[in-house]
Amino acid sequence: MEALHSGRLWSGGRAFIVLAALLLSYFIPGGNLAGLLMLWFAALTASDDWRAALRELGFNFSGIKWGWIIFGTPGLFIASSLAQWLTRVGLESCGIEYKTQFLAEYFLTLSGWRLIWLTFSIVIIAPLLEELVFRRIIFGWLLKFIGATAAALLTSLLFGLLHSVYQLPGLLILALGWQYAYIKSGNLANNALMHALNNALTLILLLITG
Repeated sequence: MEALHSGRLWSGGRAFIVLAALLLSYFIPGGNLAGLLMLWFAALTASDDWRAALRELGFNFSGIKWGWIIFGTPGLFIASSLAQWLTRVGLESCGIEYKTQFLAEYFLTLSGWRLIWLTFSIVIIAPLLEELVFRRIIFGWLLKFIGATAAALLTSLLFGLLHSVYQLPGLLILALGWQYAYIKSGNLANNALMHALNNALTLILLLITG
């Protein structure tokens, strides 16, 4: 499997753009869209056109496996939700307060354009950026030193810990499922769609349950 770090994005000045994009995306509040655009720009300078730039990043939207999207997404969502519910029951039975992700609580307080922007960020930007960073860049880098199974486990663990310690079991299920999809297809377009639909379902459930 070709890792992103071994491609043309890491040659010459493009490497600085990629590194700056990653730092901007994860250490500057609200920098995820700018970081994603910078990554695409770096890929564009190494490609013939915007379609080739997407393929350079690992996204091939003409090779989507719709069966995975239609059946895999609900399966992972249900398994993850069940794991999170069991985690909550277990923690609360031990007298430990269960906490949801900050963005989930923040989402319910918004209205108007702020709500629209956060929804766009959660459903569109985050899936594209996180699948690129975790499933391709970090996994690809770890793959150079350890086997695919260990790399997938470490990448998924990091993904979960950066989101929520309290929801780690459910997040691990999602991350491992998405990592498996990328290993099997090598196409982040599948991952991005599965991730986006999962986030959309999560927001809908939040609105219903409050």
